[in-house]
Amino acid sequence: MQDAGESGLSGWNVEITDVHGNVVAFITTGAGGIFCTGVPGSVAYTVFEVPQAGWTQTFPPAPGVHNVFVECGQLLNLAFGNFQNPTATPTRTPTKMPTGPPTE
Repeated sequence: MQDAGESGLSGWNVEITDVHGNVVAFITTGAGGIFCTGVPGSVAYTVFEVPQAGWTQTFPPAPGVHNVFVECGQLLNLAFGNFQNPTATPTRTPTKMPTGPPTE
């Protein structure tokens, strides 16, 4: 769920493939996560974003793609959801010190 005031992410790559898996469009999201392109004809397409390291896709549900049928002149609004994975914070681990007399 997109939080109020939360904008879309720019710089994400989105691919559109036809029913044979051929890439018909490869675009990068602009300001606010917006992308716009045309497709060659009125047929079925699969639209998916290219994963980025450090992020987890949350929408659409697995397998994370939009399967759409586009009519000539039709405009679709599609969304993808992601959250940035938390960065691991190092924690100190006590080191056990040897006890007893030094060994040679």
